[in-house]
Amino acid sequence: MKALVAVGALLLGALVVLAQAPAPETQTRVVTVTRVVDPAKEQDIRNLLELTGSKDLVMQVIDASLGQIRANFAQALPQNERGRKFADAFAEKFRAKLNADVFVDRVVPIYDKYFSDEDIQGLLKFYGTPLGRRAIKALPQITRESQAVGFELGKKAASDTIEELRGEYADILSPEKPTPDKD
Repeated sequence: MKALVAVGALLLGALVVLAQAPAPETQTRVVTVTRVVDPAKEQDIRNLLELTGSKDLVMQVIDASLGQIRANFAQALPQNERGRKFADAFAEKFRAKLNADVFVDRVVPIYDKYFSDEDIQGLLKFYGTPLGRRAIKALPQITRESQAVGFELGKKAASDTIEELRGEYADILSPEKPTPDKD
């Protein structure tokens, strides 16, 4: 039960990170599209992503997610050598499948779609200023703290929801299965 609550909270934490991005004007769905980007603009976008530490930030989010996944596995899997080996193998294979360079390759066309070359130049100039560098330095910590807030909100919401449904679904949510501690 705690594992289900933790997974729900992890997903909510991820939504908090995504919610920090500007909302699109209309709902969109993810579609892989080959987009030709002007080579000079592409290089500027790559420079912007490098300057802002986007690859590092993505890997930090992945590592934080893996930490939560490991914690969930610790609750859901047998507490023995085999359970630990599975969690280790999963983390290693999961991390290997996520490549920051592939992320950048996929993000360049998105930046191209929403920003003009002039916009990219302006962002490069801004992030080159003291305020821009301070923002770059603070954003990873802001993201981590926002994720923690999202995780705690999700944990409480999941726990409260389980309590609300306990009477109706007593056969599934038996009393001997404890819910997470309430704050």
